[in-house]
Amino acid sequence: MQSSREEILELHNKTDFHQELLHDIKHDVIDTRTNLKGMAFQVKQDTETLNRVQNCLQDSDRIVKRTGKNITQMHRREFYDKLLLHTLALLLFISIVISIVYKINRKF
Repeated sequence: MQSSREEILELHNKTDFHQELLHDIKHDVIDTRTNLKGMAFQVKQDTETLNRVQNCLQDSDRIVKRTGKNITQMHRREFYDKLLLHTLALLLFISIVISIVYKINRKF
């Protein structure tokens, strides 16, 4: 009789131990679920942030390309303006030389 009483007490102790383990496991699962919800929210925020950054980079890329085209156009205009300036300077020089030659020939 004593041995069955000891077995019942031992079984009762094991049952209490398993219930405590199940209770701990339940709390771990709840904590894990809460952490996963927080992580999912953070991933969503990070995704939105990455999308905003990607849109900003695309806008910046378009602006850089447009600015590059404008700079190229400005360089062309500068080249043509310098070419025109040098042409006018050459024409002025030629007209001065012709004017001097004409005055010299007129005196003789």
